[in-house]
Amino acid sequence: MGSFHQHNTHILIHITCPLYFIQMYLIFRYFGRIRRIYTSQQVSFAMQPIMNIALRAVRQAGEFLQQVLERQEFSQEDVQSTLENIQRVERQVHRVLIQNIKKSYHDHYIAALGETELTEHPVSWVVHPILNPLAFSRGLPDTLFSLVCLHHGKAEHAVLFNPVTGDEFTASKGRGASLNAKRVRVSSVRKLESSLVAANLFSSKPNRSNHVIMDLYQDLLKEALHCQMSGCTALDLLNVASGRLDCLIDLNANADELAGSLLFCQEAGALCADISGSPVKPNTKTIVAANPKLFKATLQKLFSFRDRI
Repeated sequence: MGSFHQHNTHILIHITCPLYFIQMYLIFRYFGRIRRIYTSQQVSFAMQPIMNIALRAVRQAGEFLQQVLERQEFSQEDVQSTLENIQRVERQVHRVLIQNIKKSYHDHYIAALGETELTEHPVSWVVHPILNPLAFSRGLPDTLFSLVCLHHGKAEHAVLFNPVTGDEFTASKGRGASLNAKRVRVSSVRKLESSLVAANLFSSKPNRSNHVIMDLYQDLLKEALHCQMSGCTALDLLNVASGRLDCLIDLNANADELAGSLLFCQEAGALCADISGSPVKPNTKTIVAANPKLFKATLQKLFSFRDRI
């Protein structure tokens, strides 16, 4: 009888021991994975102090702009007064951002408003205080300001903020792009007939090719699901990169103002070029942006217009 119990116990040990070790292995593997994720997050955040500084600066400037909007400081009747007030607010935003950056990075160069030649500086910062200022003065959401860190003139980090909606866009080269701290990707729309298009086509100045642009606009209205004109190319680029819009066509771009938005597009997987398909450069005046599936179709649509615009 005793030998029978011993035999059963021996069998039970043989059965349960492997199960025990398998369970322990799975438990250690699970907690090891959690630890690696936690450690990688710590490392990721630890390697990005420059973004934390930039975010803090932008949030402070954003709060200031939101207070300006709440006080309704802009006259709707006196345009000259509105423009002067906007310039004053831009200088104040620039000052807030400079002060925050200089506290942590004394040796970094910060560009003056309107300065663009920055390739000679190892690390520099560019501020675009209010893009589409008239929209901002009326509290319309088609506005933005940006803070961009450049290494030898090339964008490495960008924080862009919409003071009306509170949306916060961030991007770092090689690390992806985020909207309100959530990773973003471009849309998956393949065809123009299913796409939402930002079409900033018309210039405020008289143009000999306005009739051609009108033809293009009418073609887009017929073919695209929806066309809109925001007047803020920088924001439209961000919305394409975030999947809110599918495509941007801009014929009056100022590429100097778009470094942060272009970095955001690159990190989110959006493709950007001029109307002929060439890479965007500082002097580029036309910009096309879309997800990779839609990009080729958009350029083909524009092909017959590019020599006439």
